[in-house]
Amino acid sequence: MTGAATHLHSTIATYQQAFREHGRSEAALLWTKNKQAERFAALCKAIPDTSTTVLDYGCGLGDLAVWLSTHRPRAVYLGADAVPEFIANNREALPGLTFTHVEHPDFLQESYDHVVCSGVFNLNPTKTPEAHWQYVQDVLLALFRRTRKSLHVDFLAHDVDYKHPQGYHQDLSTLLSFVERQLSRRYELDRSYMPYEYCVSIFKNVEIERSRNVYASPP
Repeated sequence: MTGAATHLHSTIATYQQAFREHGRSEAALLWTKNKQAERFAALCKAIPDTSTTVLDYGCGLGDLAVWLSTHRPRAVYLGADAVPEFIANNREALPGLTFTHVEHPDFLQESYDHVVCSGVFNLNPTKTPEAHWQYVQDVLLALFRRTRKSLHVDFLAHDVDYKHPQGYHQDLSTLLSFVERQLSRRYELDRSYMPYEYCVSIFKNVEIERSRNVYASPP
């Protein structure tokens, strides 16, 4: 088993144990304090309420699907996750939606208008921060290839007073340098919704209206 596979399977095992202990709850996702609504509002503010496709990569227990049903009801949703127990439980609890089990974006066959990636990188049970950062880059590159319009991803902030021993807190300047060099120079950073997290929305459309030097159309 490669180092990347070992790391992923350790992460999956951590969530499996939490799910066995807590069942269908935010504790199974290692979230606390019921902040998903604020998190999703920030992540999805650039996703329009139109007939659009949304891939929820690392969907957990489908909380984003429930939020979208109220706030973006015309969105067509697909949830993908590496934890098979989450996928099986979602298919029972949310039978009108589509969920698929995947361990890497390269296993996905389709492209989507928008990709949301929430909480996927927060846990780092086995790797050094440098090795985990390489994993983050690999997944973001693969997800950006799967979106037609935008990728929305969140992280734990790097400048916090306390860091969990198995947590991963993404340095902001390192991330934005990677986004600009490897993904797109059109992006939006949001640190306004929580003090210890942030999200970045990265857009594919970089066409410029040269007469005014502004982006030619909405992202």
